[in-house]
Amino acid sequence: MLFACGSNGRGQLGVGHCDDLGEFTAVLGVDGPVLEVAGGGNHTLVLLPDGVAMASGSNDEMQLGVVGDGTSKFTKVSHPDGLRWTHVAAGWAFSVFIDEHAQVWTCGSGKKGELATEIENHGLERVYMFKAAVVAVKTAMAHTLVLLETGQVYGWGASRKGQLGIHQAKVVEPVLVGSHARQISVGRDFSVVLPMSGKPIILGNFRGHIPETDSNLSIVSGWSSIAFVGERVVVTGNNSHGQQDAPLMVHPDQVAAGSEHYLALKDNAIVSWGWGEHGNCPEPTSASDATSIFAGCATSYYVSDTSYQ
Repeated sequence: MLFACGSNGRGQLGVGHCDDLGEFTAVLGVDGPVLEVAGGGNHTLVLLPDGVAMASGSNDEMQLGVVGDGTSKFTKVSHPDGLRWTHVAAGWAFSVFIDEHAQVWTCGSGKKGELATEIENHGLERVYMFKAAVVAVKTAMAHTLVLLETGQVYGWGASRKGQLGIHQAKVVEPVLVGSHARQISVGRDFSVVLPMSGKPIILGNFRGHIPETDSNLSIVSGWSSIAFVGERVVVTGNNSHGQQDAPLMVHPDQVAAGSEHYLALKDNAIVSWGWGEHGNCPEPTSASDATSIFAGCATSYYVSDTSYQ
């Protein structure tokens, strides 16, 4: 099941009210395993193993993918054709859904091309179809990257800072950003492509260096910083809120990046650091049943392998 804490002014944590939470609290409407959690500006998306997607929070821009007002409880986002969802991602006021046929569906506000269409605001609509299976989709404030099983990386949305490899105010349809990639990550004004071999490639506006790390590193990005995760966690970029103050741990099980904070899971303990004004950086938490962690815009989540009986 899902536990959440942090910013909750629009009910984005899905706990039935709109008060911020400084401690992890069970989300009663999401029982059982969870594959993905995506936290947007004021909304959250959840993907379950059976291909069901759920959403909570603000729906002012139709970003939840459902009809009606916003909600403080998770509600199902139905696929218009009855297919399974395979990936979800949440930007500032928009959402991206990928289905089992590698079709891209978007909804919400898209003045900078966030919806992969010229239309600047719409409900859940199919906008594109890839020719290969989607491995991952990552969304920041206003742009999106998609990694295909072929190693190709496509993107759309804001690119004024060159975060999609071109300097263009908005990109309204997927363009090729990179190839031979094994991982992707995004920040507010930058993108990171991790190739099969060699150093990470950073596109756009990022003020930081690439540290010397081992070849098995992985990456996660906040709005203005990047965590390089190998034997240890090394964070570079903006440190105005302590984003670089990663704990000294060897081979963390997982690291997750929020807007300006990070979570790490190691030996059944969850630690956090960075900007935690809304309660999204709780005290170190013992979570013997935790299987995964996620972070969004001043929000934090972990998934437990237990469920209510």
